[in-house]
Amino acid sequence: LAPTPEAAGAAASLRVVAVVDPLSRAAQRLGPVLLQLREALGVGVRVYLNPTAGLSELPLQEFYRYAAPAAVAFDEAGRRAAQGARFNSLATAHTLTLHLDTPVAWLTEPSACLADMDNLRLHDLPERTLTLNAEYLLAALLIAGSCEDVGKRAPPNGLQLTLTPAAAAAGASAGPRQGDLGRPLADTLVMQNLGY
Repeated sequence: LAPTPEAAGAAASLRVVAVVDPLSRAAQRLGPVLLQLREALGVGVRVYLNPTAGLSELPLQEFYRYAAPAAVAFDEAGRRAAQGARFNSLATAHTLTLHLDTPVAWLTEPSACLADMDNLRLHDLPERTLTLNAEYLLAALLIAGSCEDVGKRAPPNGLQLTLTPAAAAAGASAGPRQGDLGRPLADTLVMQNLGY
């Protein structure tokens, strides 16, 4: 990964040097992150490859694609463009699994798929099917934190917390979802044993 001219040499205020084994799982994930840093922030990036000697078999058993954009993009209608990853020329005889590598707090699920993404066999798809699309959505988001009763210096046991749309809190109109204003999206209780 050669740094961009803007990020080269003394022009880069921040430089990242990475020493990676090119056939490791960490290298699969690190490469796209370093590209993002270089393109979005002008970070100078230098990568040194340090492969493991004497491999008896290929250590990578999976394909990995990074789908987070460096910048927000919009389609012709002005809506935020969907992001995706593409895998080309995969072996059709193997059983494949498609899953998202997301933060622990995200609960994602497939929303539009024509096949079982956990047991995907491309040669079992209908004839002339050259492309298979799968869409995922963020079904839930875990928000964790802590809460303390200032007077007692202890968690307020049983305090109910609710998440509501931001427009409801501000008293503004939410357009087509106006009927949902003020209705909680989720709720939880403060638990004394863990303090959140």
